[in-house]
Amino acid sequence: NRVVAIFLLLGTANLFSQHTFSIVAVDTLTGEIGSAGATCGDSIIWPGTPGAYIISDILPGVGAFDATMQQLIDSGLKEELNKLVLDKKVPILGICVGLQVMGFGSEEGKLPGLGWIPGKVKKFDESKIEIKPKLPHMGWNEISWQCSHKILEGISKNTDFYFVHSYFVKPSDTSSVGSTEYGVAFCSALESNNVYGTQFHPEKSSKAGRKILENFSNL
Repeated sequence: NRVVAIFLLLGTANLFSQHTFSIVAVDTLTGEIGSAGATCGDSIIWPGTPGAYIISDILPGVGAFDATMQQLIDSGLKEELNKLVLDKKVPILGICVGLQVMGFGSEEGKLPGLGWIPGKVKKFDESKIEIKPKLPHMGWNEISWQCSHKILEGISKNTDFYFVHSYFVKPSDTSSVGSTEYGVAFCSALESNNVYGTQFHPEKSSKAGRKILENFSNL
């Protein structure tokens, strides 16, 4: 069976409980993986135990930029992920801060990112946001898809997804495949060769989010 390595967030195991994914969860200790992995019957690779062969991976969805990068560095997972993603061209999906660490760096922190996608992470300009509280951007919002891709199969153009963030990736190339409005139009989904990312949380986005994860597992 194909192995799909993903990060599960606490309380989302039920989304996968009736699916036949073979899951390896890699935890950076900055997210909320909790016992979701055990609930799904998968195996968990903790920081400090790199080296497992991974076919696909999803970076974590919760945690500050520098904290996430530091865990990847200290555990040796940064080097392992670079080999898998850059050398072996393993498909990888970053969620929320998992997407953000794929860039060069962030206004939120001082550490450099993984550098897999050209661009930096910016903070929302609160002066351009009318609703209160202005940050974080939290709740359901619509995505304007700019192209079609296998990972989007079965997803309606008018589908809302769940967001919770105060920063967003600003790619310097054409890797953005979806944008969302929140004071400004920002990149909410991107694809660059074998690197995929969503600023929204598919694991919190009901059936549409589950469909994206299923599509990713079948790449």
